[in-house]
Amino acid sequence: MRIKECVNCIQRVLLPMAVIGLYTDMARAQAGPLPPPPDIHARAAIVMEARTGQVLFARNADLKLPPASTTKILTGYLFARDIRPEERVKTPMEATRVPGSALGMPPGSVFTARDLLYAALLKSANDACIAMARHAAGSVPGFVDRMNAEAQALGLTRTRFANPHGLPAREHYSTARDLAHLTRHALRLPAFARAVRTRVYVIPASGRRPAIVLRNRNTLLWTVPGMVGVKTGQSREAGLCLVGAVQRGQRLLITVVLNSPRWKEDTVALVQYGFARSPLAPPAGEARPSVHRDSSLAAGTDPRTNLPARMPHPGQDMWQGRRSRWQPEQRSDADRHASVVRGVRNRDPGTSLRTAPDMLPFRRSAPRPELQWARVRPGWNGLWWLLIVLAALLVARRIYRGLAPMKPVALWPFARRRRQEQASASSGPIVSTLSPPPVPEFRFDPPQLARFSGPEWLDTLLETSTRLLEPAVRRRARALISANPKLDLEKVLQMLGSARPRNRLVAAELLLDVAPRRAEEALVALIEEEKTPGEIRTEAIDLLSGSSGDRYEPFFLRMMLRDGTPAFACALARLPRLDSTTTGALRHVIATSPGGDAELRTHLLKAQAACVLAAHQAVAPGEALAVLEKLPAHHRDPVLTGVLRGVATPWTVERMVDLALRGGSAYLALQNLLECPPEQVRQVVDALPEPDSVMRTRLIPLRWLLLGQGDYEQVRRLAEAGDDLANSALNLSRLHGWYLCRPRDVSPHALLAAAMLLSVRLGFTEHTPEQVAAVFRTVGEGTGEVLSLPEELVPLRQACACPEVHDAVQAALHTEMGLDNLLFALAGAPRDEAFLQEIAFWSDKVSGTTRGMLAQALAQSDHTSALEAMEAREMDPHAPVRGIALRAARDRCQQQACPNVSTTQEGVEPVMTLDQAA
Repeated sequence: MRIKECVNCIQRVLLPMAVIGLYTDMARAQAGPLPPPPDIHARAAIVMEARTGQVLFARNADLKLPPASTTKILTGYLFARDIRPEERVKTPMEATRVPGSALGMPPGSVFTARDLLYAALLKSANDACIAMARHAAGSVPGFVDRMNAEAQALGLTRTRFANPHGLPAREHYSTARDLAHLTRHALRLPAFARAVRTRVYVIPASGRRPAIVLRNRNTLLWTVPGMVGVKTGQSREAGLCLVGAVQRGQRLLITVVLNSPRWKEDTVALVQYGFARSPLAPPAGEARPSVHRDSSLAAGTDPRTNLPARMPHPGQDMWQGRRSRWQPEQRSDADRHASVVRGVRNRDPGTSLRTAPDMLPFRRSAPRPELQWARVRPGWNGLWWLLIVLAALLVARRIYRGLAPMKPVALWPFARRRRQEQASASSGPIVSTLSPPPVPEFRFDPPQLARFSGPEWLDTLLETSTRLLEPAVRRRARALISANPKLDLEKVLQMLGSARPRNRLVAAELLLDVAPRRAEEALVALIEEEKTPGEIRTEAIDLLSGSSGDRYEPFFLRMMLRDGTPAFACALARLPRLDSTTTGALRHVIATSPGGDAELRTHLLKAQAACVLAAHQAVAPGEALAVLEKLPAHHRDPVLTGVLRGVATPWTVERMVDLALRGGSAYLALQNLLECPPEQVRQVVDALPEPDSVMRTRLIPLRWLLLGQGDYEQVRRLAEAGDDLANSALNLSRLHGWYLCRPRDVSPHALLAAAMLLSVRLGFTEHTPEQVAAVFRTVGEGTGEVLSLPEELVPLRQACACPEVHDAVQAALHTEMGLDNLLFALAGAPRDEAFLQEIAFWSDKVSGTTRGMLAQALAQSDHTSALEAMEAREMDPHAPVRGIALRAARDRCQQQACPNVSTTQEGVEPVMTLDQAA
């Protein structure tokens, strides 16, 4: 037995350790080929190891170019090093006059030094840089002199600055190599390193100044794994620039791209190339990185890295033979004391003196030795012999147990846990007699999301028009353009000339409210073009019929008689009335006798004409039914559902109810009935003859979905039994019927979570499509993606698991009025800060009556976000919304006894009540 126990111990413990060791040894022994150089578009670029300064890739690295806003790296570094974060900085008048990106600080306003640092490094605010320079040096020229002196001290001999913000100026230039070395030095400062890797920063409200949300312009922080900064830059002279830093494991790479039209793609390519390269040995023939030395610094110290010059070169092997001893840095007591003093002076509040920032692989006081494996030749070693011995022991064990089947290898702790679980399971289940705990009310803590404004979101969509192909995104874009007719629509007009029919359809839909003539001309051209796909032609017909009224009635009649497409007949059925010419032409179609090979086509055309005339009560219902009865059932049902879409007349409602009860096209029939007034549906259902037992069963889901009568459990049991009508009713209730069939006491937090989820789904944030998909993925799937989600999306991921939240989001995405109904319900929620901020966010991204409802809700609050939104609505093109905003402003002035504002009624439109707006 003792021999058996030893064999089991070897099998469970030593064998996995040997396999792991063998795999590690083989991985070390592999030396892959060098990757091909990256194909980039930047005029100058470089990839550098942050620890050693080794250059892995360079293109025009010493070419003098304008650095744009990457200048703020040195500005932010000096300010973070010399100024305490809590110091109060007053905004000078000079800061309000600087052009370009700005925080919008009024003169005399007071900010903390930390707020200005984040504004300069995240938002690239030029006015914040001016305020920082005046506070740190007394004047902007004095701070610029300090910047140039620091650059010379760091050995940046090809760099010169003329201002602290990077706007174009003479004698303002740098190189990719100098910017990389500057970033190496700046990342050693904890306050700077923490700032440049921050995605979203909120400047708290102060007095009457609202809170300001700063979103980092380096969008790669959301998309590139390990990205920890640093700074973007853009100007007409400099082009697009980015100085980036990426940490993976113990390696930190610095990438610089200057004047690149594709700065994101170039940076990703440089990062992939840098991590594919070995940090130990550069390729043969590559020059060692040049080091600029300054005589003012202590001898034997590299001014670029602040490390001893006697450290081995990155290309030099630090292991002699198989392994050599690491030579630590030899520093004097005076140097060590000076380093500690500098660390105490420059540390950020809340940062421990004993620990460095978690993003940096080195400390300020002394470099931490890093053990690196030498490249060894694969061959026989002790692990191979150990595996042979273990294999022999396993064979001996099998012989010892009589050639019994071997159990799978298992580690001892997991095997012990499995035995304990089996022992507990053998004792039988424990049945609890307690009642189940009550389900807690859904609560949602809204995260801080950096979301686009309406114009920014629209510009992002128009850069890559693929997102506009989604109907939900297209509806929001159209509403946004309708709410802001002064937007620059040049890109939309250019899409009208696209060679792709889908792009032309999207552009026409966006322009229907602001340029209807141009949009209608484009839609007519799409409809008449023979190469237009059938799906796009149907959408174009629906758009044209919904916006033009009866002006295109002859056109629809002509196209219907030529093509026989049900969409043209549907457009005629939706018209408020038919011209006598159209009625006569359709009667002539019904009277035509089919013959020859076109018999089926003639019957289909006659059925369409009969549906159109019956919808307008131009023929007797019996005559129309007689024409429809001549068609086979598999042709008759598509004609009814296709021609009578969205038509709410007594005859059409009767046909849809009959179609739903007969089965076959129950889903489409219920979908059409949801667009009809409930009163008409109730009249038709009540007028039905006395139903039998089967028909009474069919009426249960129809009454429940359309009239709100009946029990959900009864419909669910019918669906489980296989009733197609009950299944269709349940599916539609989660979309179209969400706001009708759900109870009125839906949790306000569920409404808030649904609204924020919808903004993420529509692309109002910088998150990638993969991250957004991980938020909406079914719980239990894709655990890897969930773990990699940004922290601001984790609460939304958890909220999406709530059925109420999920159904509200789906209804808003897949129905015309889903978002409007969601915002209507949100407007009646409590007037908390989070709810008002969400209402203010959506107040300029919806149209018509919904904007009026949201304006009513905002007008009843004095919160800062509500006041700002109402000020913007005072110039709203929609008259009722403008009237609500002006009335609210006048009432506030009356309450505050404002003497400068007239209280007359002139120019103020009547204000809608809450019921009228609904």
